[in-house]
Amino acid sequence: MSMKIKKISLKLGHKLSVGNIVWAKLGSYQWWPAIIIRSSDCGHPEAKFGNSWVFWFGDHKISEISRKRIVGFVPNFLQIFHDASGKKWKAAVYEALEIVAARCNHLFRNAKDLMSWAMKKFKAYDETLIANSNLPPLVLKRLKDIRKFNVDSLSCSYDSNIDNVSIKKELIALNGVRNGSLNIEGICISCCEEATIVDYHPFFKGGICYECKKRLQENIYTYGYDGKTMCCVICAKPGSLIICENVDCFRSHCSKCITKFVGLENQLRIMEMNPWQCFICSNVHYDHSLLKARKDWQERLFSFFLPIKTQMKEMFLPDCKIKRPIRVLSLFDGIGTGKLALDELRIEVEKYYACEIDDDAVNVSKFHFGDSITYIGNVKNLTEGKIQSICPIDLVIGGSPCNDLSLVNPERKGIYDFGGTGHLFFDFFHVLKTVQRLNNQRCVFFLFENVASMNQKTKRIISSFLMHEPALIDSKYVSPQARARYFWGNIPGMHMLYQYCSSLHNDVKLDVGYNNEKLLNHCLLEKLGRKGVVEKIRTVTTQKNSLIQDNCTLLPVEMNGEPDSLWVTELEKVFGFPRHYTDSGNLSVNERQHLLGRSWSLHVVKDILKPLKSFFK
Repeated sequence: MSMKIKKISLKLGHKLSVGNIVWAKLGSYQWWPAIIIRSSDCGHPEAKFGNSWVFWFGDHKISEISRKRIVGFVPNFLQIFHDASGKKWKAAVYEALEIVAARCNHLFRNAKDLMSWAMKKFKAYDETLIANSNLPPLVLKRLKDIRKFNVDSLSCSYDSNIDNVSIKKELIALNGVRNGSLNIEGICISCCEEATIVDYHPFFKGGICYECKKRLQENIYTYGYDGKTMCCVICAKPGSLIICENVDCFRSHCSKCITKFVGLENQLRIMEMNPWQCFICSNVHYDHSLLKARKDWQERLFSFFLPIKTQMKEMFLPDCKIKRPIRVLSLFDGIGTGKLALDELRIEVEKYYACEIDDDAVNVSKFHFGDSITYIGNVKNLTEGKIQSICPIDLVIGGSPCNDLSLVNPERKGIYDFGGTGHLFFDFFHVLKTVQRLNNQRCVFFLFENVASMNQKTKRIISSFLMHEPALIDSKYVSPQARARYFWGNIPGMHMLYQYCSSLHNDVKLDVGYNNEKLLNHCLLEKLGRKGVVEKIRTVTTQKNSLIQDNCTLLPVEMNGEPDSLWVTELEKVFGFPRHYTDSGNLSVNERQHLLGRSWSLHVVKDILKPLKSFFK
């Protein structure tokens, strides 16, 4: 919702009530099709006087909007609709039109027919039918997911008595900071209470309590389809979010936090800014603001995820005087990223056993490594006898599928449901423990990876079984892609990796060649007139739309002045692979992106495994 349109005279249309299809305007964004919903539908408190909750078509998010910025959909269609808008905007319009047509019992053959009906002023439409208060199934399904996320994941309580007590505590704390009787570092700025402070807030001056720290750790890397955080970076809760319009920024702020810390007048000022950049990206001064951005937020964000005490179990380390080749067992091997990393580190591999069930991934690995990888079937079928036959093993690595563990997926099945893929972690754990038992006290290094946007309960379960706290490592510090992942393991130095990432990232005295490798332009075919619009792209998944940046409207590349998407050979370079690495078996571009979207960032894996050079030939 980032394109602007000229000013037009709009009609309010019929009375705006729940279930009405409308145009709504958020901040500096263009008018966008939406439907008015109840607060109970999305699990939020009642909207403020003069506001309404709306559900946006297209990106399927919700916002609390002033009714002055909501107008009727049908009466204003011809004035607002225009062909120059992006594909995402048009897709949202078509969603709204389909619902309008269904309510009017209008039959249409295709999108062209539907648009023709709309351009003819919705010929023979019944306004009373359009004003239906029932929400369509598409909207109800998504609102159910949003409501579940608010209630289950964040344990939000909307009891009026509790709310009143909470508001009083907030006022006492904030007034104390304003009159100087309290230090803002001594209160939790996420919940605005004088709770026991366990850490400092990583982005802004202020403390943070235990519960709020857990919530922020859980949600800070939960991105929506627009590449921005799905929760406020101050309180870590969803709600009416105002997002930073800097294409290289991922932060969103809720209107409630902005009102509390910056003031209502400044919030209205922010809503009118075009474009608006957040408190960290911009040096704009706001009078009477309590929100002070930290200059060293990147270092603080890194240390924010460091465990207070990492459990290090006693290991029988290899004899460093007599280095031998390494023996590896890779579970969920994918396209052989572990093997490639070891080869590029020049660590001699004696045997590399792999479990992988995707035929396309196996073909890519076989094309590059041939018989140097020994495939031993599905990880679920590894028996003790089979594991014993391949021991000793020096390194066990793997990253089980993350789809059912990620908070971004509202239909995730979790770690225990055998109908999903989350439970495959326990297969990794079973194999690791069996190797450790059968290895004759020979040291077993291990590395397990999964998505950073998992809930705290799942994170604690994995940490409890592996008896190690995870290191949160983001590939944006060593590559052109933001890809935050949790890594559990006992490889030396994991938790200190990229500790000084931001200072190194911004140090202009760094070797120019290495510094350029972190930027998108380094991966592009510049001789063909290709240039990066952003320095870093957002996390690439198996979905094609993950290549689109900034609110699903901005393509990351320009070619001869025209917007373009990343080519798959450039995407391979972003992940650290050689060009054409996935070009085997006549795979399509989408199939190659699917393989890359499930793989590791080679830059990160090499940095994690690098200390093994001290132990192996």
